[in-house]
Amino acid sequence: MTEAQRPLTTPVIYTQGVRSGTIIEDPSTVRLLSRSYDVLTASALSRDASARMIRQLMEAS
Repeated sequence: MTEAQRPLTTPVIYTQGVRSGTIIEDPSTVRLLSRSYDVLTASALSRDASARMIRQLMEAS
């Protein structure tokens, strides 16, 4: 998901799947998706911590 600010307009969200992408312009949906994305990124592990966890899980199995 990417949030874009166009000059002098409201933000939009671009979501991308395996075969397609969608531009979302509805302000309430943009706010909802933007907040959801912020929560997800705030709670995600760092790149190093993720790699460490994956390595530990692989070694344990």
